[in-house]
Amino acid sequence: MEEDEIIFDYICLEIDRINKPVSLDLLPIEVFYLIIDSMDSKDIFTHFQYVSKTIFNNCQDEFFWRQKCIKKFGHTPKFKCRMANDPRSWKQFYVENSRDKYLVVGAELYGERLLDVQEQLRANGLVNVDTANVNGFRKLPELLNYDAILFFSYCGFHQTHVGDRLADFVDAGGGVVLGTYSHCGGGNRLEGRWMKDQYDPIAGGVTNRTYQLRMGRVVYEGHPIMEDVTNFHGGQQSSHSDGPLSKHSVLIATWENGRPLVAELCNDKMKGKIVSLNFYPPSSASVTDSWPKNSDGGKLLCNALKYVRISTPSAIQSRNNLMIDQLPSGSSTSSSAISPHLKL
Repeated sequence: MEEDEIIFDYICLEIDRINKPVSLDLLPIEVFYLIIDSMDSKDIFTHFQYVSKTIFNNCQDEFFWRQKCIKKFGHTPKFKCRMANDPRSWKQFYVENSRDKYLVVGAELYGERLLDVQEQLRANGLVNVDTANVNGFRKLPELLNYDAILFFSYCGFHQTHVGDRLADFVDAGGGVVLGTYSHCGGGNRLEGRWMKDQYDPIAGGVTNRTYQLRMGRVVYEGHPIMEDVTNFHGGQQSSHSDGPLSKHSVLIATWENGRPLVAELCNDKMKGKIVSLNFYPPSSASVTDSWPKNSDGGKLLCNALKYVRISTPSAIQSRNNLMIDQLPSGSSTSSSAISPHLKL
């Protein structure tokens, strides 16, 4: 017993030394036994059992789980889906949606290209990733179940339907990442509200191909999308759009030919974030002349999806707000003065 008391006292001293809350999950079960053993039997039957019973009852209460869902998911598309037509209990909804959920949407002849992108994302830490092929006139699944969506197109698809649905998703607070050829015009572009209301960071252009075109300059140093991205080229074709930045877009990184590689739409009217990656998402694992699978292309895709999933101000808007606060009294606060790459 004396040895147990010494161990218990040591644990208490360590917790005091750390001076911050310690998760019980990190402690061995023996610590729990020591705590129980040190308690008076009366305390166990009164206070401890009362607390356990209260916690148990709360965990069965739908109001309790609804409040937790509002706090955690209230700003997300998932919550709007639950309020509209989801038959699940609030507890079930909370448990199933605690992990971020991503969707890869492509208009493809070959399904293995979608699976390749899915595998690249999983290899870079995004485990919960679904895929959907909208080639032809296939319709989209329920988008509000997801936190962020990656869309790219190689073949024809229902351009107005998909464009409208993705615009609705952004309006609900969801994040969208676009890849080639969705901003290359013709039968590959998004139409409907997406085009009408200018949701795309890159204005319509045509497809350009350049042998092993490399990543050029990182214009926005420190942007989360560019974290640990140093080694990237587009492969033998390096397919990309020659379109310029659209209104309200900010350039984050370029190809070595000066064309946009990464751009973000910074429009205060948009509830969700939108980023364009001006390259074809499938790697050389499924398309031999695409970007090398052992390069940082997968990291770039992963970083972009993680960045747009969070319903917080964009990194660019946050930096601009900080710069406005630091400007001398009476200085100009125009967006173009703060961010020279912002196209107004």
